[in-house]
Amino acid sequence: MERLQADDPGWVGDYRLLARVGSGGMGRVYLARRRNEAAYVAVKLVRAEFAEDGDFRERFRREVSLARRAGGPWTAPVLDADIESLRPWVATAFVQGLSLDRAVQRHGPLPEASVRVLVAGLAEALDGVRNRDLVHRDVKPANVLLALDGPRLIDFGIARATDASVALTRTGVVVGSPGYMSPEQVVGGEVGPPTDVFTLGAVLVFAATGQGPFPGDGAAGLMYKVVHEEPELGGLSGQLREVAAACLAKEPAARPTAGETARALAPDGAASLAGAGWLPSPVEADIQALMRELVALPAPADTVRAAPAGPVRRRKRPLLLAAVGALAATATVFATLQAGGAGDGDDGGDVPREFLGTWEGQLTNRSDLPGGTLRITIAQGAVGDVVSTDAAVSMRGISCTSDYLLTTAEDSRLILEARSSEGAGSNPLNLCVEGSETARVTLQEDGRLYYASLSEEAGFPEGHLSRAGEEPAA
Repeated sequence: MERLQADDPGWVGDYRLLARVGSGGMGRVYLARRRNEAAYVAVKLVRAEFAEDGDFRERFRREVSLARRAGGPWTAPVLDADIESLRPWVATAFVQGLSLDRAVQRHGPLPEASVRVLVAGLAEALDGVRNRDLVHRDVKPANVLLALDGPRLIDFGIARATDASVALTRTGVVVGSPGYMSPEQVVGGEVGPPTDVFTLGAVLVFAATGQGPFPGDGAAGLMYKVVHEEPELGGLSGQLREVAAACLAKEPAARPTAGETARALAPDGAASLAGAGWLPSPVEADIQALMRELVALPAPADTVRAAPAGPVRRRKRPLLLAAVGALAATATVFATLQAGGAGDGDDGGDVPREFLGTWEGQLTNRSDLPGGTLRITIAQGAVGDVVSTDAAVSMRGISCTSDYLLTTAEDSRLILEARSSEGAGSNPLNLCVEGSETARVTLQEDGRLYYASLSEEAGFPEGHLSRAGEEPAA
């Protein structure tokens, strides 16, 4: 990330810009926060020279429409957009992670277990894209983010609907990134879901070997290899080699589907493999450094609520420092999700019915210290809304309070992000953890939930949760 420069706007819509994240041909991407909210978002702002182009604005409108449709497992969903603004923009969920190309550049190829999780997650994302009648068309290492809870496929900037009437580019225009294109893309043939499977195979080879399957210099040379030469699979062996070779078949009909690829690598789903530790330690360390950098960012006064009358107090997250777990095993975590109906399971929100209700269970951290008893009531809510109010961790007179934002809702997983609450907390020993915190709640086959916090300071507390009143599973 980079500091904002003099030519950067302070606000885009209702979002306060905090830092530069990156830039591309059509615009710049910023880290931002919505007014009065703590969750980070990524805001893509179109360059001024393109904003006056009516054709470009129409293509951008279609891009945003397609990106909204593409939201699903292992993607960064679109949260907001304004196409009619003087400079159009779109806001997506911000993924606290490292791009695959940068991770491999800094630390070398990923181990086999990490590649398996990576490709299974991306394949599930592409299967969801296919089910929405879309094609991504630009699956490459730079468009893959590695987060502590799994991979994310991002940037649907050149995606298109399989319905040709919604195409984003002119007929005959080659779209994609040389070296990560399919043969049919290169020759201007029909583009469909098999196109994304081919480029998924190329990403697999890059992640496992450190270079793409068609190495070389110059766009023309790379595209020639894609069409006419066999892929270089390096030291790949076993199932990963078989999957890569199948995905990289020259004929689209000979390739497996994204769903078949996902099931081959992760029969129980990528989420079953994407727990803590799925990435090698050096990559994890880089991601944690990014998270600390985010926490250290100063929050402009105009992005947060005005302080209530009375004594000023610091807001705390509802987790205790990992060292506190050694003091007592009787710590109790209370998190009440109060948005929407109390577990009524209506269709007015994004939380799957299986998550609704009250859950509890014991947590431990990575040092096997007790993390307390977690009790959480999950109610209906929508992505982007505050779905938890006054969540609290209490232990021997110490209380930390917070609200939670729902950032991702999938069939088998919820991701929540902490934000400050209006409730008071008692923290005489200053043992509450400061800053942003993300928690993952995953539905298990036995009907229980698996809770995992990504807070390093709290020791990554995790544990299984059963419905309140039921006996914990053996």
